[in-house]
Amino acid sequence: MKKCRLFDTQVQNGRHFLVLSIQQTIDNMQTNYTVFSTKDNHYLYSPNRTCIFLIHPLMFHLLKLNKKGRLQTWLRSIKNASFIFIEDIGEVSREEIFYQYKKILFLSRNNFFHKEATQNLYQLTGEDVKYSLANTISLTFEVTENCNLDCEYCIFGKYYLNKREEYKPIKLTSETAIKILNRVIPLWNSSLNSSFDKKLSIGFYGGEPLLNVCFIEKVVEYLKQSSLIDMNFIEFTMTTNGILLDKYISFLVENNFFIKISLDGGKETDNSYRKFKNGQSAYKNIYNNILLIKNEYPDYFEKNVDFISVLHDRNDHFEISKFFHTQFNKRANISELATDFLNPDTEIEFRKMYRSSSDVFTDRNNTHKSVSFDETLKFIRFHTGYFKTTYTDLLVKQNAPGYIPGGTCTPFSRKIFITNDGKILPCERISHQYEFGYVNEYEINLDFDMIAKEYNRYFSILYNQCRECIYKQQCGECMFQLNIGSNNFKCKNFRKKSERNIEKFLSENIT
Repeated sequence: MKKCRLFDTQVQNGRHFLVLSIQQTIDNMQTNYTVFSTKDNHYLYSPNRTCIFLIHPLMFHLLKLNKKGRLQTWLRSIKNASFIFIEDIGEVSREEIFYQYKKILFLSRNNFFHKEATQNLYQLTGEDVKYSLANTISLTFEVTENCNLDCEYCIFGKYYLNKREEYKPIKLTSETAIKILNRVIPLWNSSLNSSFDKKLSIGFYGGEPLLNVCFIEKVVEYLKQSSLIDMNFIEFTMTTNGILLDKYISFLVENNFFIKISLDGGKETDNSYRKFKNGQSAYKNIYNNILLIKNEYPDYFEKNVDFISVLHDRNDHFEISKFFHTQFNKRANISELATDFLNPDTEIEFRKMYRSSSDVFTDRNNTHKSVSFDETLKFIRFHTGYFKTTYTDLLVKQNAPGYIPGGTCTPFSRKIFITNDGKILPCERISHQYEFGYVNEYEINLDFDMIAKEYNRYFSILYNQCRECIYKQQCGECMFQLNIGSNNFKCKNFRKKSERNIEKFLSENIT
């Protein structure tokens, strides 16, 4: 450590002052708190209590001294001085110093500086998986892998390794879908479902799902005629490119479908990557179908229609938002292009097309790292102590049974996804190589214990990296999208937990 004097004696106007200078190199964290600064303020962060305080500059300096183990020595040295001059603060009285010191003692007595309890790696069980499935909020079918568009940025296009063949036959039958419905819905109706008045979403996904509308009609009709579930607890959802909406909108309205239409903005150039197979733009077809719904079914449009936009180099986050707000009084869900499983042969070209959503939040003076809106929400949730999931959390702190690394959902807690060829996945956004069962016309293979065992194996790979990462508490990365199954796996977003990195991380987010 660099050696320097902590204080000198000066005489000003006949009075003696101790002059404090805290401009020394700080070692790695010795106590379990972090003090950090933004442009105008100083803060204290307690990971044990998950709290961030705005603090007085004097307390900031005292806590800095405490980090270096010199606070007590300095306090003893000023016991006979009435006033002390501290660099960057100015003249302060001994009473002011000890007032701030008493606050520090109060926080210490209330465990704000204690080490966090060691979190052991949580081991999922088959019962955990079964419970998650019983509480799932969505059962989604990949109706077809075929599409009537040929969007350049499609995850099955030239920029990705999981490129599909030109045309694939439809394999998922309505009989197979009914088989999985008969398995999941009774479980969802059982006492394992701990929710109250929650709806189960039955989703249809593609490709373009309306290319196989016959499948959708049979599933909807089965559920309407079935005694499995009260239709008041079912909602039908669909993601569509909008090309066939003019043909099937009456069916969707009749069955109260909630639909998400893909459109990348309000101009032809915004949608120039969204093309038919002959290379022509699909924008006008989609836009005209949207206007048709808005004009002929205004109530349905207002309540049941949402939009999805893909951000790229030819559109703009602000302009997309402005278009949907002014034109339709809607908010679009704007997402980045997927960056996993990129084709190395076309990656340079892909990077020219890619635009990060965090560009919107870049500081105008470029003095701080850009932080995305989602990152800010996670920061508030996991680092400020002000986020509560239920009313009872206001009264009783819920201690987690163990640590689950990364941001991966527990299997089926949000969704169970059935692919066109009958694979059972926890989500439509992950590679089909991570199947955890299958369903066909003869059987359903869904082994809860096996699924738990596989997840635990992946979690153990993540654990050693995650516990040393600054994003440990607020990680939103799905391990499957990081390709956890690859050899010599290493998380691309890992950031080493050090005092300097923690201070910078906290300052960026608070700013």
